[in-house]
Amino acid sequence: MSKTRVWPKTSANTPVWLVTGASGYLASELCRRIKADLPHVHLIASDAKPPAHKAFDEFLVGSLDEPGNEVVREIGGNRIDLVVHLAGVAVEGWCHEHPIETCESNIRSVYLLLEAARRSTRGTRFILSTTERVYGRDASAADPYCEDDPLLPKNIYETSKVCADLIAQSYSLAYGLPLAIVRFSNIYGGVDRNSSRLFPAAIERLEAGLAPELRLTADGAEYTRDFIHICDVVDGVMKVAEGLLASDPRVVGEAFNISSGREYRVRDVLEEIIADCKPGARYREVKGGVDYLEIVNQCASNEKMRRVLGWAPKVTLTEGLRRMRAALAERSRLAS
Repeated sequence: MSKTRVWPKTSANTPVWLVTGASGYLASELCRRIKADLPHVHLIASDAKPPAHKAFDEFLVGSLDEPGNEVVREIGGNRIDLVVHLAGVAVEGWCHEHPIETCESNIRSVYLLLEAARRSTRGTRFILSTTERVYGRDASAADPYCEDDPLLPKNIYETSKVCADLIAQSYSLAYGLPLAIVRFSNIYGGVDRNSSRLFPAAIERLEAGLAPELRLTADGAEYTRDFIHICDVVDGVMKVAEGLLASDPRVVGEAFNISSGREYRVRDVLEEIIADCKPGARYREVKGGVDYLEIVNQCASNEKMRRVLGWAPKVTLTEGLRRMRAALAERSRLAS
C-alpha cells in the first residue's frame, strides 16, 4: 500500500470524476472528451500504468483487484461524485487462457469499487461498463439483444462480465447505490492498435502488403457484428453520466445498450476497409473456430438509449473508417 497522498485543493462545488482504465482504448477517448467539454470537472484517472495522454488532473497507479487499493481509498475519501469503471480485460482468447486473472480483473475489482462507493458519504454515482456479449446468444437485426433479455454466458470472458453486471444490479437493488450499467457492442475507430480486432488487424496487414484474413466458423458460417464508432460510444457514456448525476429515475439502476443497432456482415466490412485503404487488394478466408464457445451473430437494440436519453449513433461506417485512418496516420507522423 502506498503512502497517504496530499489531495489537491478543490472547492466543495467542484465536481470530481474518476475514470478507471485510463490508458486503455476507450477510457483515453473519454478522458479527452471530459476535459474538452467539461473543463470545470476535476478528473482523476487510474490504471496499472500511466497513459500516453495528459487529459486528467490527477493520476493513480495501481491494481484494482487488491483490497485497499488507491482507487478504493480515493472513493473512501468522500470527494468522488462519479466513478466510470472502464478497466478490465476484454480479449476473449486471452481470457480463455487465463481464467483466474480474468475473474480477478473483471469481477473482484468491481465489487471492491462498488463497496467503496456504497460506504462513501458523498453519494458517489457509479457507471459500470460491460458488453453485449453478456446476452450469450446469437442475435440479428430482426431479433436484437434488449436490456431485459436474460444473461446467458458461455465462455469465461462473458461469465466474468455477467458476474460484474449482476453484482452491480444487486448493489443497486439491495443498497440503493446510484449506478447505471452500459453494455457496449463492438467498438472501432480512433487510434486502435489491438490486432485482435477486425479494423486494426486488417489495416495493419494491408499496410504490410499482406492479405487481410476473413475468419469463418469451422463449418464455414459467416460472422456478423454490431459495430459502433468510439465517438458515439463516448457520447453515450456522457449521456448516461448526465442522467445519473441528475438522479433521473429513468437512468438510475438501469442498463443501457450502446450500439449501432445494425447487424454488419464481417465480410462486407472487410471489403469496405480494403476499398478505402487499398482498392483491389485481396483477402483470404480462414476457416476454423476458436478454443472457446463464442457468439457468431451479434446485434443489440439501442432503442432504450434513444427513448430515454435522446442519444443516437451519428458516425457512419464509411465516415468512421476515414476518421480511423486519419487518426492512425497522424499518430505515425508524430512518432516519426
